[in-house]
Amino acid sequence: MSNTTKQTPTARQKILIVDDKKENLFALEKILTHADADVVQALDGQTALAQVLENDFALIVLDVRMPRAALASADYVLDLEDIGSLLKNMTTI
Repeated sequence: MSNTTKQTPTARQKILIVDDKKENLFALEKILTHADADVVQALDGQTALAQVLENDFALIVLDVRMPRAALASADYVLDLEDIGSLLKNMTTI
């Protein structure tokens, strides 16, 4: 009887890209095509916050020049870095 171990597939890392302009999201996703990661898009801060709370992202690329209304919840995401536990292994650009 052979002793084979079943290898568990490694989960791909996730990258969150946040921008209020769809053309920028499209361009960023094309740039990140060759990254070995799943790219998740958000058009506003509220959507970005919901994604951060539901997923473990290795990287967040955030447009900090979005209109205030679109970025309001994203400000909260950036403030969470002080708390540490949610974003401790995440890089925000």
